[in-house]
Amino acid sequence: MSQVQLHQHVLAELEALQSVAKNPAVREEIANTMPIVRDHLSRAHALAVEKGFEKKRT
Repeated sequence: MSQVQLHQHVLAELEALQSVAKNPAVREEIANTMPIVRDHLSRAHALAVEKGFEKKRT
């Protein structure tokens, strides 16, 4: 699994958990974590494009 795929998977899991989490502290932690994972995903994708492993998104 590539770093891009891993971050996509983690983001999808967080989104799924966000919709079912009942504890406000857990929901807040998920909400705080999602932008970080999105940033890491963007960076992983940029590196993959730079190294020729993936095509640039349009």
